Amino acid sequence: MADEENYESSETQDKEESSTRHSRLQWKCLDFGWIIYTWPGRFKLAEFLTSLLGFICIASVNAFDEEPRYEFFVFVGIFSWIMVCIHIILGIPHLIEKLPGVVTQPLVFLACCGLAVLAWLIASSIIMAKDKNDTTVQAGAVFGYITMFLFFFEALYYIIVWRRGRSASRERENKEMDNPAEADDYVQPEDPAY
Repeated sequence: MADEENYESSETQDKEESSTRHSRLQWKCLDFGWIIYTWPGRFKLAEFLTSLLGFICIASVNAFDEEPRYEFFVFVGIFSWIMVCIHIILGIPHLIEKLPGVVTQPLVFLACCGLAVLAWLIASSIIMAKDKNDTTVQAGAVFGYITMFLFFFEALYYIIVWRRGRSASRERENKEMDNPAEADDYVQPEDPAY
């Protein structure tokens, strides 16, 4: 009995500490805890760092000479880094939740992550195949592959979110079909006033 009470009190204490830590990360309308406590925030922070390091490594190569493989890698790096920055900027004040529902569907994020995976795979593979002796270029390609895998895992996350949403909507539809009175948006018709 005493063990159960201690466990319950420690569990509530852990929840209180977590909420106070999370509240310390909030400032006015900005929620910096979004980056730490949510999976999309964690993915975006890691993608921010790896894509930045990747395109910096490739852009710092002395023999840049406007070669297409370097330009493509830097384009992919900078473009995805800017998109990640925009997502972070919209995520911290929770503005992304206020965008139209068409834009914030998990399938839209899934498609964007899939495109990023493909672009990073192509760019990193070309760099890795052509420049096997330059360590700076190899480091940039490794950061590209890491970023590719981060986008891949984020895409898996959005698949899971999408599947959960579909199963929840199916449950709601089945509930409406079984008993319309239990449905959320079911309105009882009014009795005629005669």
